[in-house]
Formats: sequence, structure tokens, C-alpha cells
Amino acid sequence: MISRPKISVIVPIYNVEEYLDRCVKSLLYQTLKDIEIILVDDESPDNCPDLCDAYAREDDRIKVIHKKNGGLGYARNSGLEVATGEYVAFVDSDDFIEINAFEDLYNKTIDNPTDAVFANFFDYVSSSEIMPVIEIEREQSLESSKDIRQFLFDMVGTEPSYQKDRKYSMSVWHAIYSLEVIKEYEIKFPSEREMISEDIIFHIQFLSRVSKVILLPEPYYYYCANNDQSLTRTYRADRIEKFISLHKEVVRQLIDFYPDNESTVKNRADRLFISYLRHYIYSKTTPLSIVKKHLGNDYIIEVLGRYPINLMPSKYKIVTNLIKLRQPLLISIIKFLKRN
Repeated sequence: MISRPKISVIVPIYNVEEYLDRCVKSLLYQTLKDIEIILVDDESPDNCPDLCDAYAREDDRIKVIHKKNGGLGYARNSGLEVATGEYVAFVDSDDFIEINAFEDLYNKTIDNPTDAVFANFFDYVSSSEIMPVIEIEREQSLESSKDIRQFLFDMVGTEPSYQKDRKYSMSVWHAIYSLEVIKEYEIKFPSEREMISEDIIFHIQFLSRVSKVILLPEPYYYYCANNDQSLTRTYRADRIEKFISLHKEVVRQLIDFYPDNESTVKNRADRLFISYLRHYIYSKTTPLSIVKKHLGNDYIIEVLGRYPINLMPSKYKIVTNLIKLRQPLLISIIKFLKRN
């Protein structure tokens, strides 16, 4: 009788031939052997489809899905459809993890049943530039709906005066999640082609329904910022529309789950929206003509009009006020001075 895997690892794959072997080997060499690895080829145009099949021939823990291109969110959903583990993990194919990652995360659930285990991670720029990102300072067990709700809210956005836009990364790749919860509530990722940051929608759906979450201070996951195909490094004309769609959906879902916290929900969602807006407008890849166009957007004007910008840290307050006051030239001057 084949035992149920302890963890199903879902790896969406698109145009990452340069990085794929590093990623897959970090999974194959895990000290926790009882895992299944689901490689989802999202119609990758390079040699990745053949590489996936070759890995599967070498190790029977690997499943391969070849599908029509649909984006990261839908690729993850395809992996969830065939996953059979007790828990599920998501690893992006241009990243990699410590070989003891899944053993350490899973061991926290053995005598202490929990719905998810989160950990810290590394920012990997190069082999000589690796920085741990410490968001979790000590091991914690969140066992009340109030504490889990606070964790979720701090993942969406922080209070206006907080020095960072969020306390916890919304990315799904630094945790393991109960597959039973995901299946029971039919939790899926939206398409990032319709709504940017599909991970926060997944977390709202998941964390609003669970009763226990463990936080670990150790970093295990290497987030690699050296892939030039990253959406965050490329100018895209539809970003504002996607920010608005995300904001509306975050507010709608959080109010559905937490109707008594409407003002807090809007405040945290507004911080999320403003952070994305600020990064987009302040980015060196966003043309001045586009900045001018979006500063008159009615939805942006509404959000900035109600948000207490003057409570924000100075590093955010100045640019956000310039956006609110519709000062594209001053924004461009600050952008230029910062780059030079």
C-alpha cells in the first residue's frame, strides 16, 4: 500500500530553463523524502517541458502536468487538482529551498496539529549577496480567531504610521498549508492576468477559515530576484486597472469574512493599494505620460482622499501626497534625483 505523501510540492513552470535544475534538485534532495513533486508546465516555450519529463523518469515522486498557458495562478490550481499530500507547498521554479525545509516545517505539525506553518525567507540576489528577511522574530502558535485575523490583516497592509507597508509577505511560497482545508472550501487562485497579487486572495480564503497557524523564525526559502522575466521588473500598461480590481476584491472578501471590522478592512486594503500605486508611479519604467494619465483616475482620487496620508512615515508620505496633489513633474524630479 502506497502511503500518503506528507507534503505535495507544486512548482509552476514557464520559461525558466536557466533556473529549473537548481529548483528541482533542492526538492529532490530534501531530508523529508515522503513528498510528491508536481511540476506544472504552463506551455513553456523553452526546453522546460522536456526537462520536466526527464525528471519524472528519474524519480517516481515527480508528477508532470502539461497544460495550455494560463498563468501562475491557474498553474497552481492545476497542481492542487492532483495533489494528495497532507500539506501542500508552493515553490516558484526560479527559486529554491534549504534541503531541511520541509522536514522542519512538517515536524512542527506532528505532535501539534495545525492548518499552516509559516517561516522566514532569504532574498537571493547572487551567491555572494543573500539577505535573510526576518518578519517572524520568534516561534508563535496562533490559536484564536483574533490572532489569525490580525496576522492576515498585517499581511494585507499595516496601519498608516507603520514603517513598512506590510508586516508579513503575502507570497505563498514560505509556508505549508493543510490540503484538507483547501479541498474542503475549494480554495483556488485567481488569474494574475485579471487581478495582480493572487497570493493575497488565496490567503484571505485560507486564513479566514482556519483555527491554528504556527510561525517559525528560521528562514528556508530563497526568493531569487534575478529573473528578468519578473512582472515587477517590467512596465505594463494595465497595472492600475489590476490594482483597482485587487483592491475591490480584497475589501469585498474581507468584509464578507469580518463584517464587524469594515473600517479596519478598508484602512488595511487602502495601504495595500497605495503601496502598489506608489511603486508603480515611482518606478523608472513607468513613463511620465502614464503617470499624468493615472493621477486623474477617480478611484485613485477617492482612496487617497480618505486615507490619513499625513500619518504615514516620511519616506512614503512625500510621494503619496504628490500623487494625491497630482504633481507628476515633482514626482519625476524625485525619481531622477534618487537614481542619480
